[in-house]
Amino acid sequence: MRANSSGRLWAILTTMTGLATLIISIAFSRLPAVRTARACMTHGDVIRFELARSVESLTAIFGPAAAPCRGLVIAAMDAINHFDIAAFIPTYSAFAVSSAVWLVGRLLTPLTLIAIAAALVAFGADLIETITLLEMTNDLSTADSLALVASAAAWTKFTALTVHALVLSAACLVVTPRRWGLSLLLLAPLVGTSVAISDVARQAHMLSLGLGVAWGALVLTALREALRRRRPA
Repeated sequence: MRANSSGRLWAILTTMTGLATLIISIAFSRLPAVRTARACMTHGDVIRFELARSVESLTAIFGPAAAPCRGLVIAAMDAINHFDIAAFIPTYSAFAVSSAVWLVGRLLTPLTLIAIAAALVAFGADLIETITLLEMTNDLSTADSLALVASAAAWTKFTALTVHALVLSAACLVVTPRRWGLSLLLLAPLVGTSVAISDVARQAHMLSLGLGVAWGALVLTALREALRRRRPA
């Protein structure tokens, strides 16, 4: 059995890092460069940039070299990626680790270690992806090879986060207390990834939507446990 105080502590850490992840996610759209380029960007452009594999794909996102929007979109993407490295990647990674320890109840167990390993793979892949994206915007016309690196890293990230969610889904079914509803919602990244793979051009946004559903459910469940009053022994 897990110690009540330890379980509650990890629930609090999961709640705090999860809420911080949500706040940072919202803050992306508030960045000055992003607000300036809003009229030039469409929903899903950020993920499409991560997954782009050719100059043609990049042109569809940024526009042709002479387009007035091109510079604005480049500035917006650079601002997003700098903020990603500084705030979002470390925060959601801390959330992924905290949620694993909280749900499983102990650190040194196979489920926890697999989930943490998946989170660390996602962390490393996301750093490689984001640094590469920042290199690509220096000259989009010659970014074919870099796009392949960024895309491979992005898919590695999303796959690792899907594995993380699947491990936590399994933990919900084998660890007391059983969390059947949360287990079901933690399958959302698998659904989102499957749909995105079937039609990347139109369904790339399903990657972030699936993670959003799973992470939102984790935060709400952790918050409920963190606020629950301890029963007297």
